[in-house]
Amino acid sequence: MVQARNPESPALVVERLKAADLDPGFVRVAEPELFAELVATCSDCQCGDRCKSDFAEPDACEKVAAYCPNTPRVDELTVAKPDSFAPVTTWRGAV
Repeated sequence: MVQARNPESPALVVERLKAADLDPGFVRVAEPELFAELVATCSDCQCGDRCKSDFAEPDACEKVAAYCPNTPRVDELTVAKPDSFAPVTTWRGAV
């Protein structure tokens, strides 16, 4: 597995996937190599603080997509996602 240089990278990748309406837990299990690549790319990015700040905004997905080096991969997941990549909903609401 690829080690992240920025310890916040895994959490930022999770936020990035959530912002794109993807289930990060499913992506991590179904596509472990891809998830590791997303984390590695994120850890090499110099925009970690900007990214973290942008996730606090309502239009985070659009803001982050403009500079995130993982945007092409996340877009591919979004376009080609099976239903199982989408966030899980339960009778209590979205998880």
